[in-house]
Order: sequence, then structure tokens, then C-alpha cells
Amino acid sequence: MRLVEAIVDVGSEVDVETVGTRVADAAARLAGARTAIVRLPSGPNAVRTFRHGVGADDAARLLAGPELTAARGQLVKSGEPVLRPGLLALPLPYDGTSTGELYLLDRRDTSFTADDEAAVTVLSTAAATALHNAERYETERRHQRWLRSTAELTYQLLGEIDRRDALNLLITRLRQVSGADFGALLLLDPANPGTVLLEAAQGGGIAETAGGRAPLRGLTAQVVASGQSVVSEDIRAVPGYNPPPAWHAALANVGPGMLTPLTADGEVLGVLFAGWRRESGSGRLPLPDIAPVEMFANQAALALRHQRAQEERVERRVLEDRDRIAADLHERVIRRLFDVSAKLHLVASLRDRPEVGTRVERAIGDLDAATREVRGAIFALTEPPTGGQSLHAELLAAIDRARERFGIVPRLVVHGPLESVPQPVRADLLAAAGAAFDRIEDAGPPSRLQVEVRASHDEVRLRVTHSAVDEQPGGLAYEHTAADWRAPLGERDQP
Repeated sequence: MRLVEAIVDVGSEVDVETVGTRVADAAARLAGARTAIVRLPSGPNAVRTFRHGVGADDAARLLAGPELTAARGQLVKSGEPVLRPGLLALPLPYDGTSTGELYLLDRRDTSFTADDEAAVTVLSTAAATALHNAERYETERRHQRWLRSTAELTYQLLGEIDRRDALNLLITRLRQVSGADFGALLLLDPANPGTVLLEAAQGGGIAETAGGRAPLRGLTAQVVASGQSVVSEDIRAVPGYNPPPAWHAALANVGPGMLTPLTADGEVLGVLFAGWRRESGSGRLPLPDIAPVEMFANQAALALRHQRAQEERVERRVLEDRDRIAADLHERVIRRLFDVSAKLHLVASLRDRPEVGTRVERAIGDLDAATREVRGAIFALTEPPTGGQSLHAELLAAIDRARERFGIVPRLVVHGPLESVPQPVRADLLAAAGAAFDRIEDAGPPSRLQVEVRASHDEVRLRVTHSAVDEQPGGLAYEHTAADWRAPLGERDQP
């Protein structure tokens, strides 16, 4: 009767953990054993254990000890139960092969008997079937979770979502479904070949590195070059293992790990990393199937490609708007300014009263200055994006700092295309402007200040002028030159 109840008990569940634990408990009760261990291989180097009357560490020690190791060898060789004083070991047979072993130790009253062996043999056959069915159910359930997560991820990434939020969502779903302790994306940096961007890093010790950079090397470079995943139960032992320097300490205890390429239309965009801490015992869950992980990664790569295309469309619209605004300024605003200036020149030639002439000259000067400023704005609008802050924007920032420093509004006049100025020269130019502001401060507070930049294909020139007197007629007269700096651009291009 107890045997029937035990068989019904182990066959009434579909969760592997529950079934395995019930098998150990039922076998111990049936044979009167104080200790029962179910050993269930779940991969090339992975084993799951279920125990009764013993902890995980002690179970691992017993399984690795000489007595159970010898019994396991005999089970593999003969396929028959092993009955010794204080030990009863049986295979878990399913469809003609052994799917694991059941070990019973330390019978309460005396040694294990042939009757114990017969009863537990029947139980082990039912247990093997129940465990096989539970593993199939678990595998199917895991695949369903992968499919749901992939569908949800793709749906959200194809919508309007911030890039950083999208990447964090990807790694969050990966860790939820796979149970990984660590997860991150190492995305190729198009602007810096040989470098990867550490995005959406999650897990103790590596989360702080999100947004950083690392050299493309080791297994990451191998996965990018081959387009093939690297999966191992001991990722640290794989030749070429060399994680980003900032991860070394956090991954000191990592065991199983996988690196999967993010591939879209044949292009590898980066690598998805997942890692699990090394378990002290042998009850770690197996690595998830590589196929659903690769499908997950490929869907994520397609979504990331969509995000990139979306960003490019937005950038293209912005550039089109900038071109339209620049053309409108050039065709309409500057033409109207010239027309007004010409009319004022005509009025000035007909003046009878001196004060009228003075005011007209001042208005003409203001119009000329406004024309130059509009031209400078047009040059700034037509500068191609460089991925960083433009020189025009940096000059405006310097002007803002000067305004706060001197309490006046400096004038910025730009001639020529600023995109012709390379980055090293830009730094020198801005430093020269800063030094000029220092000299102006030493000379006394100015009432007017002008920064003029002339850029051509072979030279860039900076003139900083100031005056301590009130506004002059025309608004263009400055008494002092604080800087007259220039740099040849052609020579910088020489090797």
C-alpha cells in the first residue's frame, strides 16, 4: 500500500523540483533510509540533485566521495541495483536508458534488504517516468516564456521607446526568463572600431559600468568575427575568456556563461552576455537552450536596427529643417536687410539735420552687424553633424560665459564654414578666446565686446576687440584688440 501511495505521489506533479524532492522523500520512507539523494544529469557538465535528510553541500560531498562514485560506476556498467551494507543505489530507467540515479544510505534499523531493493526498484521506474515528463513540461514552459518575452520585447522595441530603456528591457527579460545572475550588451561602436559600448549591464558589480567602453577582444571579438555563440558550463575556462577590465572582480565567481551575437541582416551589431554564479553544490539549474536565446538575441538585434533607422529618420528630418531655415534666412531675411540698408543709405544722402544723419549711420551699422550675425547663423545651420558639439555652439557657450563675467552682451560675428576647422585647432581657438577675455578683465570692465571668427579652407582667424566707451555711431568702432590669433589649416593636414 505504501508503494502505491508513493508512486501516485511522485506522479501527481509536473514541476521537476517538486517531483525530484518527492522521489527522494518517498524512497527514504519506503526503505527506512535516513538519507536519500536523487542525481539527475541535465547537461554535459550539469547535474541537478534532490535530497532527503541531507543538505546541498553534504550531498555534493557524498556524491563526490569514493563510495558513491564506485557505486555510480557499477550502475553505469551493469545497469543493475547496487546493494551493500548501508547503501542501496539504483538507476532511474526510462525507455531503456538510465536518466539518473537514486542513492539510499543509512537504514534506520539494519542493512537494506532484497525486499527494500524490490520495492524501491518499482518506485525508481515510476520516478524516472515522472521526472522525464516533468523535464519535458519544464522545457516546453521555458520555450513558451522565451516566445512570450521575445514577442513582448519586439512589440515594445518597435514602438516609441527610449534607446536606453529598450536595452535595459532586453536584459531584464533575459535575466527573468533564464535566471541569469549577470546580463549585459556589448555593442560595437561605429565611431571607434575595436571598441564596444557596455550597455544595460545588470547584476552585482557590473551594473555600475553601464554606459562605459571596453576594448573589443577575447571571446567577444571571437563571437563578433564568427557570428557563432560561445556557451560553456565554465566560461572562465574557455580559451580567450577576457571580460572587460571593469568586470573582472564581479565575475570572479561566475561559472556557466554564454555570449550570443546580435545579428540583423547578416550584420553583427554586438554581443549579448549572460552569466550564472558558480554553485557550491550540484543543484544548479541547467543552461537554457541556446536556440531560443539566439532567437531572442536576433529579434532584439532587428529591433535595435529599427531603432537606429528611426533615429536616422529623425536626424534626417532635423537636417532638412535646418537646410530649409538656412535657405529661408539667406533668400529672404538677408535680402530684406540689404534692401533696408540701401534705402537708409539713400536717406542718409538726403539728410539736412546732423542728428538725423547720425541716427541713420547708426541704424546702417546695426543692420550690417545683424547681417553678419545672420550669416553666421546660416553657416552654423549648414554645418554637417560631427557627433559632438559644433564649434559654433562652443563659441556661443564662450559668449554666454563672457556675458556673465562682464555683465554685457558680446557680439559674435562668423565668416566662412566652421566645419573646416579640425578639432585640435578648435581647442586652440577657444583657448585663445579665453586668454583674450582674461586680458580684457585685467584692462577694466568693457562696455562693448566683439568676437569675430573668419574660417576658410586654409586658415582660421580669431579677433577679439573691446571698448570701454559708449556705443559709437554705427556700432562698429572698437578701441582695443585683445586677441588677433590665426592658425593655418592646410599645414595641419600635412603628414
